[in-house]
Amino acid sequence: MDKDVSMINTETRVALFYGKLLLENNYAVVEVREKLKKLLDFMDLDNYSIFMTQTGLVLINLDTNEVKMINAAKTSYNFEKIGKMEETIKSFYDKKLSLEDFYNALQQIDRNTYAFSKVFQLISAGAICSSMFVLISGLSAQLIVAFGVGALAYYIYMLLDTYIDVQIFSIFVASCFISITANILFSHQVIDSKFSIFLACIMPFLPGASLVNSIRSSIQGDYITGLAQGISTINTAIMLTLPFIYLL
Repeated sequence: MDKDVSMINTETRVALFYGKLLLENNYAVVEVREKLKKLLDFMDLDNYSIFMTQTGLVLINLDTNEVKMINAAKTSYNFEKIGKMEETIKSFYDKKLSLEDFYNALQQIDRNTYAFSKVFQLISAGAICSSMFVLISGLSAQLIVAFGVGALAYYIYMLLDTYIDVQIFSIFVASCFISITANILFSHQVIDSKFSIFLACIMPFLPGASLVNSIRSSIQGDYITGLAQGISTINTAIMLTLPFIYLL
């Protein structure tokens, strides 16, 4: 017996929401397509075609040409959330969760942040910056300065990112803070090299994951997504390096 329209609409809504969560947690496009195709096949929706970019997902019914789409917001790695998603989808495949329960579980995962405390994030950012400073300039007491500047810059980034949707602007302001602070500290002979502080403290903002995903998407034939991710990577790199001119 064919499924009724309401059931199909519910299943496509669940599939779209699941795909949205995958995209927002920085899954590579090929992985999103594979996981989404497996879910659609499990729900007997093999007549749907999948199209996606970095910021959105589209499902097209090949029988009726009906189009369903959903927007993906900011992307970031959240391994705790990724783990919860994997547990939930496994329970659904094992038929321990109904379709409605699966959808509710995904919504709960989306609402929860599963993030470390802000204090822990700031300490981690400072530790990354001070470690990179040691790699660049060697072990010295100035690593404490790198720790402090890096942690403050990351705090500024987190504060702006909470209220402003344009992520690269938050990165630009944080990079400006690092550049200006490094120049002031160097002029007062607190540090020996302003370039070492700058290079060390921009480490938490480098778009390494976006660059890898862009190359991977392009190699696998997802040129639109690869181009979008590549442009995002370039924009982030420009926002990071523009304040460097102030140091010259």
